[in-house]
Amino acid sequence: KMLFILMCALLPAQMFAASDLSQNGQELIDKLWLLRFNTSITSKSEETLQLYEDFETANAEEIASLPEDEQLVIENLLIMERYNCIGGFPGEKKEERKTFGDQRKKIEKFVKSAGSENINKYLCLTYGDIISYYMSFSLGDVIRYGLSVKPQYEKSLQKDEKFSPGMINMGKWYYHVPGLFGGSKTKTAQLFAQAVDCAKTEPELYFALIDYSQILFEQGEKEESARILQRAFEIAPDSAYLQLIADQNAQNISLYEYNKKHTSILQEGEKYKQKQGIE
Repeated sequence: KMLFILMCALLPAQMFAASDLSQNGQELIDKLWLLRFNTSITSKSEETLQLYEDFETANAEEIASLPEDEQLVIENLLIMERYNCIGGFPGEKKEERKTFGDQRKKIEKFVKSAGSENINKYLCLTYGDIISYYMSFSLGDVIRYGLSVKPQYEKSLQKDEKFSPGMINMGKWYYHVPGLFGGSKTKTAQLFAQAVDCAKTEPELYFALIDYSQILFEQGEKEESARILQRAFEIAPDSAYLQLIADQNAQNISLYEYNKKHTSILQEGEKYKQKQGIE
């Protein structure tokens, strides 16, 4: 079971469009989603971090006026995006572990009080993300908390079966988990394709196209992968992130293989699989 839980650890955070939030909450999420999309064009982490700080400062009063569950969604997204700016990959900046641990406990307390059936799909999704980031700092935490990630993504899709970001994260879960424990790259490809079809905004489509292109790349469908990635380039021609992916693909390396080489917890997972003979 250790590997089943271990490979859940790197499930990058996604964002969303159609809503069961208040109008103000949805507008703030849309602004934050657009900021994430725009900052993917540059690779300057310090400048990007400042933009997220500026966002929180400029919208502080509006964020404070939101219901608690909506505030938690905004907090979750900001915490993860800030970390992405300074850490690059989950689990790489050990001093940030407490931040994710405290946020996980805060969400857990709210969910217990409100009831899991009453939390919105966005909070389900980002709750799973926060757990994923937290447990990526420690193998012990991977073992302890890993099984609680998938249900959160499932709940987000139960609340909205056409929820593109939920499909992306669920697809990544199937990607990272070995087949012996329920993983399936076939399901990953299916979910990513559905995420493209269900995307409701251009930024949402952009990130879905990236993931779909890369699973196609790993499945040997290189021409189709390039075509899908080109669709993302048409949305953001100057994206540094897309150029990184294209450069890696030119070297016959997918985005996911690139991540494995640069993420310590995924390296541990690969070593464990090899040692145990697990596919």
